[in-house]
Amino acid sequence: MCVDNAFITPTYDRLFDQGYISFGDNKNLMVSKKLDNQTIDKLGLKNGEIIEQLNLSEKSKYYLKYHRENRFKT
Repeated sequence: MCVDNAFITPTYDRLFDQGYISFGDNKNLMVSKKLDNQTIDKLGLKNGEIIEQLNLSEKSKYYLKYHRENRFKT
């Protein structure tokens, strides 16, 4: 994951890499509708939740835009 953060765990990193989660430029969590509800509930994922710890540089925002458009499963 190309986002500067220490709070990202291997589980979230894998979900990100597989396109099941992403982040908006305003630090909001985006959860794919293709991720099953059991996983969403178990991990406590909340679509739209603002992740304050997310440090987004301009480079990160550029990469996240690419990720949302090309990797994120809508």
